[in-house]
Parts: sequence; structure tokens; C-alpha cells
Amino acid sequence: MSNLLASKVAIVTGAAGGLGKAITKALLNAGAAVLIIDINATMLKEAKAELSTLGEVHDICADLTQAAATQDTVKAAVDKYGKLDILINNAGVMDTFTPIGDVELDYWDRIISIDLTIAARMSKFAVQEFLRPGRPGPQGGVILNVGSINGLRGGLAGAAYTTAKHALVGLTRSTAAHYATKGIRANIIMPGLMETNIRTAYVNGVHEEGKTLAFSLLGQNPATVNIEKLGKLVAFTCSDDADYLNGAIISTDCGWQAI
Repeated sequence: MSNLLASKVAIVTGAAGGLGKAITKALLNAGAAVLIIDINATMLKEAKAELSTLGEVHDICADLTQAAATQDTVKAAVDKYGKLDILINNAGVMDTFTPIGDVELDYWDRIISIDLTIAARMSKFAVQEFLRPGRPGPQGGVILNVGSINGLRGGLAGAAYTTAKHALVGLTRSTAAHYATKGIRANIIMPGLMETNIRTAYVNGVHEEGKTLAFSLLGQNPATVNIEKLGKLVAFTCSDDADYLNGAIISTDCGWQAI
């Protein structure tokens, strides 16, 4: 265990599996205390048991699409640890490759809510905590958004997911620009193909034409991203050693976007 994030308190959304759990491992190994959030109670319980061997971890099962839950989550971190230093907006779900002409509007709203609005709400309340007068230590903090190569490309997912990930880039840059002089940093990683459970979102049905387009582009992909290594990058990006990183769009796709 390093001391890169010693005395830091972090929130990770969507932390019960996949990249969220890998990020949590890296944060714990770097010395942070971590509050993990997920809607899947069974997976969250299992993750808590595994992660608790690495450091100080607290779990909350919550549906963050409910507006009050995001504010309650930040409050829970402050109530338990006295402050919040790091927010990892990782919660997300893949869409069904459906283009805009065919997408059901209720489905659109669901994907945007999970993949964008949760991050916006969590960021709002995290920023308020980062700037809270009288908080322990200096004001400021770090927000790390988990984007996707779909925030840079147009044909690898459906309209809803692609739009949400493009918009998450804008949220990141806006946050970085507005709070750069107030000790707050915001960055976004843009992973390519990863071995995570996000693809369970479309096992029960996809838009076949959209899927065909996406899969035709998979042949360009150089390699699958290792989520354990990516978690370590996130931990470093959130550390004081990376205080020069703000508003960064970090391609973590093994060179896919470069092609």
C-alpha cells in the first residue's frame, strides 16, 4: 500500500463490480477511505467483504437516479469521515445500439439519467462540499468522470449512450474551467473496450443494425483495457502528485482513438 491518497476520502459510484470495484481497490491501496455506492445490493455486499481487507470502506445501496439520493450520498461521506476529497463518477449502463430515429423516449431518458444526470448531480453536491467553509483541511477536491471512447466516436453505441458520454466531456471541462482557481480539479478518462459487466444491459435485445455498425468498428480496436491498471491511473490522477491535471480528456483505449 502506498500513501499517495493518505487522509483522503473518496466516493465511487457504481462500485460493486467491474471498473468501479477496480478503482476502489486502487484508491484503498493508495491509502484513501472510500464510500462505495451501487444499486445492486447483493453485488455491493460481496464487494464490501472483498474490499474491506484492503482498507477503510463503507457501503451504501442506493438508486442514484433519485435526486435526493445523490445529496444524501455526499452527506453520508461527510457524516462518516468529516469531509469529501474525491468523487469518482463511474455509475453507468450501456444502451442497445439504437439510433435516434428508433429510440423510445422513455429509454432515452433512462440512459441519460444514469450515464449523465447522476454525474451532474453528484458533482453539484461534491463541489458544494469541496467549498464548504470550515471543512477539515484546505478547500478543494477532485472529480474524476468515467467517460468512454463513445464520447469521441459516433458509431460504437446508440444515440443515448453516445450523447451522454459526449456530454460528460462537456460537464468535465465546464467544471474544470469554473473552479480551477478554487482548488477543484475535474478530469475524464475515455476507456475503450473493457471486460466489465456494463454489457449486461443489452443481452435481452439490441438494435441489430446499430449493433452491426458497432461491431464492424471493433476490428480497429488494438486491445482490451486492463481495468486493474486503469484503476491505478485513476488513483494517481486523483492524487496531489497530479495537481497539474485539470480539464484533461485522457484516452485510455490502447490507442483505438488514434486510429
